[in-house]
Amino acid sequence: MPLKPDSAAIVALASSLLAFPDNALTDDDASTSYKHTMRGFKPPAGEVEQVERCWEEKVNEHITVRIYVPEVAEDLKPLPLVVYYHGGGWVSGDLDMHDSTCRRIANRAKVSVVNVDYRLAPESKFPAAYDDAYAAAIWARDHAAEFSADPTRLALTGS
Repeated sequence: MPLKPDSAAIVALASSLLAFPDNALTDDDASTSYKHTMRGFKPPAGEVEQVERCWEEKVNEHITVRIYVPEVAEDLKPLPLVVYYHGGGWVSGDLDMHDSTCRRIANRAKVSVVNVDYRLAPESKFPAAYDDAYAAAIWARDHAAEFSADPTRLALTGS
């Protein structure tokens, strides 16, 4: 299926600005090239901001989450809970791309953060990412006690 003219113009502009080879962004592989490019945009190298605990869990066969719990006094627990969905227009992004952001949110806001790695398009058709986002929010609410969080103080956010 060919790209619509407006989309083709955006792909051509991105190709020229990002110095892709002429054949890198065809109709068939534009999203794949975009994903590979976005994986290159990692946070600057440096010291990783520490949190009290950080680990990964499988919500189901499709969804992995990374959980961040900041170091706080016991009298502040249970903490508010933030479920974080990485940006990328539902076609790119991953847990690592937003790791430093989630660590900062946890530490500065004194909240537990659940960073969601949902299925991406075009490999996973709509409504897969939406279904994953919903399933992850329900899972986070149901498992909040495992990461010192209060399921009644839940926020959904992302970039």
